[in-house]
Amino acid sequence: MASQGLHGTFESVGQRLRELRHARQISIRELARLANVDKNTVSRIERGEPVSAKVLNSVCAALNTVLPQLTAPLSDDSNVSHFQTSSDNWCIVFNTQKSRSGLPDYARVADPGERRRLGGLGFVYGFMQNHECSITNGTLQAAVVEVYGAYRIPASHPGEEFLMCLSGKVDVQVGEEHYILGQGDSVTFRSELRHNFAQIETDEAGFAPKILMVWIEGAPESAPASHRE
Repeated sequence: MASQGLHGTFESVGQRLRELRHARQISIRELARLANVDKNTVSRIERGEPVSAKVLNSVCAALNTVLPQLTAPLSDDSNVSHFQTSSDNWCIVFNTQKSRSGLPDYARVADPGERRRLGGLGFVYGFMQNHECSITNGTLQAAVVEVYGAYRIPASHPGEEFLMCLSGKVDVQVGEEHYILGQGDSVTFRSELRHNFAQIETDEAGFAPKILMVWIEGAPESAPASHRE
């Protein structure tokens, strides 16, 4: 990780981490335990001090989020945020075989043909285009995901999630139920339920199906507010 983080500064990473931790209503000590790091490490991150991408990945995993959400640059204090897409926004979500793909998690892969090659070989679960358009202190997040395979461990995190199939066909699993989404179909669910998605059919050009993923960061109402630090 460069001195400016992946996209934003370490100061912005620290602020985003603190906001996300508060939204989850998790204490610094509890987050450190879940991420298997020292609590002083979490404090240093939130103060804007440098930290390795490996540590940030561990913290993100503990919060059930992904690194691009933590490292996107902060916008000016505003009620509106605008995102413009480009081919270089696409990055690996998770590798299935890092030693064979040779690419780290969240490496940018702009060429759609190369994404199809890596996904088709089974090296990568999927690719994400994080929409960096969060408003200041907002809880709404969005991304487009190219789906190649299901994650080994289904996701689960506080809040709500909306998935809409933009192309191809995907299988969305929520709890024990499966929902088959074709182009234009959608599903909304409470994201503390374990969920996963997998490719069923490519689009007409043979590329991986794409889903729009929108989620609200939050915590169960039962979580005590005293967990904040």
